[in-house]
Amino acid sequence: MEFIFINAIILLICSTIFLAPMNNAIDDELALLAFKSTITVDPSQAMASWNFSLHFCEWLGVTCSHRHPTRVTGISLEGFGLSGEVLTSLSNLTFLQRLHLPNNNLHGHIPQELGNLQRLKHLNLGRNSLEGNIPETLSQCLQLQILLLNDNKLTGSIPEGLGSLQKLLYINFGNNYLTGKIPNTLGNATSLAILYLYSNSLSDSIPYSVGQLPLAFLNLTHNNLEGFIPSSFQNLTSLMHFDVSYNNLTGGIPEWFGNLSSLKTINVKMNNLKGSIPYSIGYLSSLSTLALTANTFSGAIPSSIGTLPNLYALALSHNSLSGTIPSSLYNLSSINYLGVADNLLTGTIPSDIGNTLPGLKTIYMYFNQLHGPIPMSLANATGLEDIELTGNNFTGVIPSNLGTLQNLYWLTLDRNQFEANNADDWTQQK
Repeated sequence: MEFIFINAIILLICSTIFLAPMNNAIDDELALLAFKSTITVDPSQAMASWNFSLHFCEWLGVTCSHRHPTRVTGISLEGFGLSGEVLTSLSNLTFLQRLHLPNNNLHGHIPQELGNLQRLKHLNLGRNSLEGNIPETLSQCLQLQILLLNDNKLTGSIPEGLGSLQKLLYINFGNNYLTGKIPNTLGNATSLAILYLYSNSLSDSIPYSVGQLPLAFLNLTHNNLEGFIPSSFQNLTSLMHFDVSYNNLTGGIPEWFGNLSSLKTINVKMNNLKGSIPYSIGYLSSLSTLALTANTFSGAIPSSIGTLPNLYALALSHNSLSGTIPSSLYNLSSINYLGVADNLLTGTIPSDIGNTLPGLKTIYMYFNQLHGPIPMSLANATGLEDIELTGNNFTGVIPSNLGTLQNLYWLTLDRNQFEANNADDWTQQK
């Protein structure tokens, strides 16, 4: 009897040892099936393979570990139109490194339990219909590198604890309903290179600590941010894209912006910025877009801007700029968009503008104090789509060859001083 009892104990121990990995695998399979059970709409039948006829590691969108072949390391189901919830059962996938479910119709809250996924590196739930707060528990995912929750219906504030994620490279919380401040603690996420918080209702000032990050892309557009551009931003030598448009920022553009040699885009339109445009902007040889529209910048347009070899779009409209348009601007052969409307600019348009700016598609010069004739060469920029010269002092005749512009869909020339019947003549030819 004692012998039988001892053998039973040994058998139980062995069973426990050998069955433990299998139980882990079963847990992963059950977690996946629980997630599938909440998907109410699957228009592409993306999860049709999620059944017992195949091993779960062969299910569409499921990836398993090479070292631990029965453990799930990834779920990737992008753009299948799935409707359902992100269940807490997914937190049982303890080997999960990648959860990629963007561009679906997932709803409900982001489970707090996802913070238990200690191996998670990539979390993308963007472009769904998720609601509620961003879980503070995500700050426990210390391996997290990618955190994308954009284009949902998330509310509340940005969790302070995200600054503790030392491996975090990319945050995108854009196009939600987030409120409150940008946490000062984000400056502790020392690897963060991409920070997208656009189209929310964030308020207060931009934290000084953000300028201590190795940022390459910063997009804070369409919020309620106030205050100055932090002086710490002069440290952002890797910054390529800077967009703080549609906010309530004050102050000016500091001269040290010209030292941020990696910049390709500066967009500060629709703020309350003032002062002169720094001459040093012309040192940014990689700059392709300079958008300063709808502020209160004053003074002359720096001639240094005309030396930017890659400038594609120059948007300076709706300010208080004065003086003449620097002749160097008309040598920017790469320019596509030239907007200087609604300022106090004087002078004439060079006679060879269409030859020096062959790629020009849009020219906004309305409501200034420009004079002289409209050059015949303008029609040589054959890709022109939009010409708006209303409200100046232009004289002479409207060039008849503007009627040859095949792509032109918008032309405004009223409130000038053209010869009496010329407009009618041009219209007949057009």
